[in-house]
Amino acid sequence: MDTTPDRAGPPSDPPEPGTGPGPGAARSPGRDLIGLWSNTFFSVSSSTFLYLFFAIEVHNRTSSVLLSNLVLVAPLAIPALGSPVIHRVCTSGEPRRVLAGAMWLGGLACAAAAALLLVVDGVLIPLCLMIGFVDMVQRVGRLVVINRCVSRENMRSAVPVAFSAQFSSGCVVACLIYAGAGSWISPQFALCISGAGFVLAALTAHLIAEPRDVAVPQGDHTGGYRALLAAEFRALAANGRLRHAFISFVVLTTLFQGYYNLTRVALPLTTFHGSVALTGAVQFLSSFAALVAAIAFLAAGRRVVLGNGFTCCLAAVLMIAVAVTDLPLAFLGLYFLFMLSFELVFLRQQASIVEAADASTVALVSTLQIALIYLGMTVVVVLGSYFTSVAAVQSAAVAFCLCVVGFWALYAAPRERRFPSRAPVNPDRQVTR
Repeated sequence: MDTTPDRAGPPSDPPEPGTGPGPGAARSPGRDLIGLWSNTFFSVSSSTFLYLFFAIEVHNRTSSVLLSNLVLVAPLAIPALGSPVIHRVCTSGEPRRVLAGAMWLGGLACAAAAALLLVVDGVLIPLCLMIGFVDMVQRVGRLVVINRCVSRENMRSAVPVAFSAQFSSGCVVACLIYAGAGSWISPQFALCISGAGFVLAALTAHLIAEPRDVAVPQGDHTGGYRALLAAEFRALAANGRLRHAFISFVVLTTLFQGYYNLTRVALPLTTFHGSVALTGAVQFLSSFAALVAAIAFLAAGRRVVLGNGFTCCLAAVLMIAVAVTDLPLAFLGLYFLFMLSFELVFLRQQASIVEAADASTVALVSTLQIALIYLGMTVVVVLGSYFTSVAAVQSAAVAFCLCVVGFWALYAAPRERRFPSRAPVNPDRQVTR
């Protein structure tokens, strides 16, 4: 991208989007946030709907919880194993063009799968892997957009805006699952719905502003796993705040999200006798709880997100409570509280990473954080599914709870006191390296 100033004169700081001469001039910050929100909403809706729809289809046909959970974690394989490729894709051009290209790829994949599914069932396997790749590019790309395209003073608020779209999409998906899974929505129709969502996501990506005039060095960030990990370790070693936020985010999200993926389909379909309606209700309440957390975070900042571990430990205890109850209404209420607590912790840690990283490392850090979480969730869900099949989901919940509380007490809590929550970002702040 050409970063030459539009006017002659002495060098000056590059303009923020919509604040002066430059690519982002005369653009409304609200339009950028609308573009970010819309792209995230349509993309996540499309991918999540496919995951849940086919997980339920597999369970209905095989009665196997393990196979059903494998459908949910199969899309994580490509992001976890192909993070160097995804990093190069996300840094190959303007963030909005990268997002749009990935969404068009997702739409074409759904269209091809809908046609081929009429003659071969095995097309679902490469489709899940492809959608996993598209989903990963969108998740990394939106963090790059926040860091590079959103003005510094709006960067902190853009995180909950983006994630509120993700959580809102879960509510829509839940309604579709509740209304149509196993009845009037066929596999081909489900693919058409998701394909249309990806097309809308591609179109809305063009509402996002061009990046600020920030040069992003990429020399030592390219290559395979060894080069990528070396660059990541250098970035984390040079920034204690980023290192603490990164490790805490990866470990806690792996445990909480792994438990969520393990139970959101398995518990309704086993403990409550195969209730597809309850599966949709769990998805809706989980997404609604996350949306409430995002709104609270956006409205009040991290003042309402407890930094002393209470929220984290509360979520850990609620994992056990969710697993032991056998009353549907109590189960849904406890699941709502679990997701609300988890998402408050999640948003706080994600905002800390985006704030602490600079433009040259945000794609690198985002790629590896998601790859590690996906890899961790795959291991956690597979082991948890096996453990549940030979023991009980209650025992797995106790193990998850002990891991969360132990990690917080031994690692996160001491460093939380050393690196307290920041005040809102100063537009002129430079990250201390």
